[in-house]
Amino acid sequence: VFVEQAEYLEDESFNKWHAEHPDEDKILRKLTQGGAKLISGPRGCGKTTLMLKAFHEMVSSNDAAFPVYVNYKRSLSIEPLYKSGTDGTYWFNQWVILKLYLGIYSTLERLGSTVELSVTKEEASKAASLLEMSNASQIVLRSLSVPDLEHDLLRVAEKLNRSRCVLLLDDAAHAFSVDQQRDFFDIFRQIKSQYVSPKAA
Repeated sequence: VFVEQAEYLEDESFNKWHAEHPDEDKILRKLTQGGAKLISGPRGCGKTTLMLKAFHEMVSSNDAAFPVYVNYKRSLSIEPLYKSGTDGTYWFNQWVILKLYLGIYSTLERLGSTVELSVTKEEASKAASLLEMSNASQIVLRSLSVPDLEHDLLRVAEKLNRSRCVLLLDDAAHAFSVDQQRDFFDIFRQIKSQYVSPKAA
């Protein structure tokens, strides 16, 4: 049996293979507009496909929001560090924010743009990888906060003449443990604003 998941497909294959959802137009409007939203459903029902369709729609439209897509499927790799001691929540939060920065850089590359942010792509990638290997002691990067992230998102939106940002946060509900979900949705609530619209699945 051959199984392929939407998040692993190249753009050309994704555009060829995806199926239409009966309520697709309505869902895509909610994913591309303002406000916080949560998509729920069993594995394989099309949540990732809808998020990626919303992402591609916003990337290709100059007057849409600036989109950031992040898949948190690898959260199990940070579980040992998360449960290792009192710093677990702190490092988990840093990892969530670092992945968002990597998502920002990914979108900027698609759009052929560059913006100076609080952390470079190389620094974010290295720190996120170290956390996934439970090597937090080797991280030399300064602490990142939700206000740092929000400031950088607004800077990106301003430079690209986008009125706001949409964060498409995939696999949070399926991949995170109960405790991780609590910490994740704390960040989700903090980042929500007039100019930043988080969406989670």
